[in-house]
Amino acid sequence: MVFPIILAMSVVASTTASGDMWTWTSQLDFTAGVLTNLDSTSAPGSLLLNSSLELFRKSPLNPVLSPGPSGAWDESATNSMAVLFDAGLFKMWYAGCTGIVCGIGYATSSDGVNWTKDLRNPVIPAGSSGSWDYILQNPHVLKDGTTYKMWFSANDLSTIRLGYAVSSDGVNWVKYPSPVLSGLTWDVGAVSTPVVIREATRLTLWYSGQSGDFVYRIGRASSTDGINWTRDPSNPIMSPLEPWEESRVHPMEVILQNGSYELYYYAGFSYVQIGHAISPDGVSWSRSPATPVLAPGSSGSWDGASAGVCSVVVLGQARWMWYSGSDGSTRRIGLAKSPSYASSGSFVSKVLDSRWNLTRWDLLDWAGTTPVQSAIAVTARVGNVSIPDGSWSGWTSPAYVSPAAVTLPRARYFQVAVMLSSESGAATPRLDELRVTYLGVTESRGDLIPWVILAIIVAAGVVLLSVAVWYPRGGNARSRSLPASVSSKEPGNRYCPACGTPTTPGALFCGRCGRELRPPEPSRSLK
Repeated sequence: MVFPIILAMSVVASTTASGDMWTWTSQLDFTAGVLTNLDSTSAPGSLLLNSSLELFRKSPLNPVLSPGPSGAWDESATNSMAVLFDAGLFKMWYAGCTGIVCGIGYATSSDGVNWTKDLRNPVIPAGSSGSWDYILQNPHVLKDGTTYKMWFSANDLSTIRLGYAVSSDGVNWVKYPSPVLSGLTWDVGAVSTPVVIREATRLTLWYSGQSGDFVYRIGRASSTDGINWTRDPSNPIMSPLEPWEESRVHPMEVILQNGSYELYYYAGFSYVQIGHAISPDGVSWSRSPATPVLAPGSSGSWDGASAGVCSVVVLGQARWMWYSGSDGSTRRIGLAKSPSYASSGSFVSKVLDSRWNLTRWDLLDWAGTTPVQSAIAVTARVGNVSIPDGSWSGWTSPAYVSPAAVTLPRARYFQVAVMLSSESGAATPRLDELRVTYLGVTESRGDLIPWVILAIIVAAGVVLLSVAVWYPRGGNARSRSLPASVSSKEPGNRYCPACGTPTTPGALFCGRCGRELRPPEPSRSLK
């Protein structure tokens, strides 16, 4: 009896659930799953949000330049701007408006956030009513040697043309008396939003134009003096293409670095956003995959309706962008910086196999860092087929605090997902380790079904053997308790002395209880 009991207990023990853990701690662990907007290479073994020079994060201090008080020359709006970082100071030229009449003002800042408007504003006032420069917008300033040169849009309420002015100090300007670029063919309806850079002995201009259909495209021209321009014969060189661009593209900033051109432009009419494109020659442009790179803010915010006109300054590896934002009624100026981290990214693990349909998934915990305005959220799901389908559970509610209990049904397969997010883009959360603890069959025990069957067979054999041994002995006991069975023996027959069963003549053992039978003693005569 001892051996069968021990064997049965060992089989039962072999099917007992045991605690196990899956961990993700290496680059290989994470790349075995699906990564979206996550960086697994900058800190191998950890996950970070992707960062890019093409992505900009808005300053929490926005807007940085707002309209003046009632009665000021810029009481209605501060919108289009040009910014330079010059002699350790940020310098901004911007369009300020009273109603529809706009002139150009000047402001300075040591940090790009806190601006001081010049008391002499506007430094280039609007022209008289009906003049070609009645409304001034979209200033672009180039410091060419020691001279500040400005090109701007001038609107007489019937058409838009480009004007020009020069200054030795950025405050006192001499305006050229007539437009320096007017529309001809594809741009006969308007020429606007000038951007100028110097390339050796030549000045290169990018501008927007439309033929009267209000579909704005981008053209290119060159000049040696900034006044007389020769149009590129391939104009227009860029037209609205992407759905978000709607009916217009306007150049805002061109950066020439290492022989490659970069263009920041704004596009759209009902929902204005900022895009980015690159070119090997300044003529043929390819839109960046991340475009648009800056969008309006949330509904009701100061830039919730529009994020358009912009100016970009390169500072080392960083780029600072000042842009015009609107809440639907008032335009102000904000600041955004790159590189920026993606707003969110995710990791979805491969499907894990516990090899048992009754596995209990207990605990998720993780290690990492979450700077201010960032988060790590973890969720999971289970199922009993290897490829997730409709039979699987839904994803659990995201858990933001580690450790987190798993409230899922018992199942063989498991999958976990992690979401990283950054509200500001200034910093990224970092996931260093992820673990899931579960209670299931230890994988090294192999297939337990044969052992279970063997245990059942052995147990049944033990029971049958016990009954076979116990039953006759129990019958013997009952026989001894009934003397009548002995008294009923017929004379001349031979009976088992233990159980009283009649025996075959000459038998050595009882056929019922197996008791040894002694041979009959020879009869003795009585004397």
